[in-house]
Amino acid sequence: MKGRPLVLGSLGLLGFLALWWGLALNFPPYLFPPPLTVGAALAKMAVTGELFYHLGATLLRTTLAFGASLVVGTLLGIPMGLVKPLYDAAYPVLNAIQAVPALNWIFFAIIWFGLVPASPVFVIFIVTLPIFMIGTIEGIKDVDPNLRAMARSFGANRRLVLADILIPSILPHIFAALRVGIGFALKLAMFVEMIMTSRGAGYAATLAKDYTQTEKVFAWTLVMIGVILVFENVIFRRAEALVIRWK
Repeated sequence: MKGRPLVLGSLGLLGFLALWWGLALNFPPYLFPPPLTVGAALAKMAVTGELFYHLGATLLRTTLAFGASLVVGTLLGIPMGLVKPLYDAAYPVLNAIQAVPALNWIFFAIIWFGLVPASPVFVIFIVTLPIFMIGTIEGIKDVDPNLRAMARSFGANRRLVLADILIPSILPHIFAALRVGIGFALKLAMFVEMIMTSRGAGYAATLAKDYTQTEKVFAWTLVMIGVILVFENVIFRRAEALVIRWK
């Protein structure tokens, strides 16, 4: 029974490849290239270094922005979750930031900073920031107020309450935000790179589209799917298992 998900997953993947191949037989390659053509394009991108050159830029931007939004979002979310008047005053602003379309943030970044390396990082940061703020706030809300009051009655100071009660409650929400947010951040990075940069997976895919190199567009799509799945299902899940076990 333990191997059943693996078998079913493999069958699903084979079915997807068969469907892809069948569609490719009925469309010209510039519209729907077959899997082998896409695989060859991906291999060529790896051999020439194009894959690592552009993917490295995307990962660097996303890591910087996503890491900053994790730290800042958590630090801002803790006082908002603890102090009700602060939450009531700041939450409408948080909702407004979250409601601004990503494209508008791109326009703002270009107006405020110009086409500099920091602009794409700012866009990814500001769009993903609410994910961690909301996750932190929800984690604090899950803590029983009576538990906090009891800890204080036994002489626990704020530092101990934060370390022993609040952070353990916040962590599952933070890891959930990481898993949900990384895919969004990487897809946003590609979108930003289409407009603002001359290096990155989004820029490379746009260039391939302009030259009707559809197999490379498909290749970049597969690369980003793979990267997102690795972050979501391997890196963050294993990190969560280690941290929760340690906690």
